[in-house]
Amino acid sequence: YSPAQSFTDSQLQEDIGELAKKFYDKIAYGGIENVIGEDNWTTKMKDGTYINFRIKTSSEGSPAVQINIKDSSDNAGVRFHKVHFSKPKK
Repeated sequence: YSPAQSFTDSQLQEDIGELAKKFYDKIAYGGIENVIGEDNWTTKMKDGTYINFRIKTSSEGSPAVQINIKDSSDNAGVRFHKVHFSKPKK
């Protein structure tokens, strides 16, 4: 599954940070959100999943959404997944 599949080609032309924030807002809907500084948000979902959004990561310098389901009630052995957002290379 690619988060980009949820968005149209014209949306991919948007600012990549805005696209990453829209993805975070969509998957974190219904959770309890906490703001951690100016560029970091985390949401705890009802099932124990944590979803984190950072405008700029230290590893790649791009926006990223991390989905941490290790404490989820239904994690199927998966711990976490991080999605980095960057513009496609031409």
